[in-house]
Amino acid sequence: MIQSLFPQDPNFRGRRVVTFHNQRDYIFFRHHRYIFETKEKKVASKEKTSGSKSGSEKQQVICRLQECGPRFTLKLLTLQHGTFDTRSGEYEWVHKPDMDTSRRRFFL
Repeated sequence: MIQSLFPQDPNFRGRRVVTFHNQRDYIFFRHHRYIFETKEKKVASKEKTSGSKSGSEKQQVICRLQECGPRFTLKLLTLQHGTFDTRSGEYEWVHKPDMDTSRRRFFL
């Protein structure tokens, strides 16, 4: 299902970043793109001969992230062994409602 969100082109040169973050038995999915910006900085330089100050400009490249979506959170309900089979699949782990009694205990 997640594979259908992204193109299958190995030579694709995009600026997308996908993050899967596991925290407290939830998997957070975030979709970002990174942006390069050039900013000019003024640097003061001193000349020894004339004693006057002159400013020179220096370019600096800054990279930042922009969240663009989709954005969703997943909670694991079952974990199957082997390939996906709903009828005769062998389950390694199944979430039960009585597991949610303590907020300090995590299973993933």
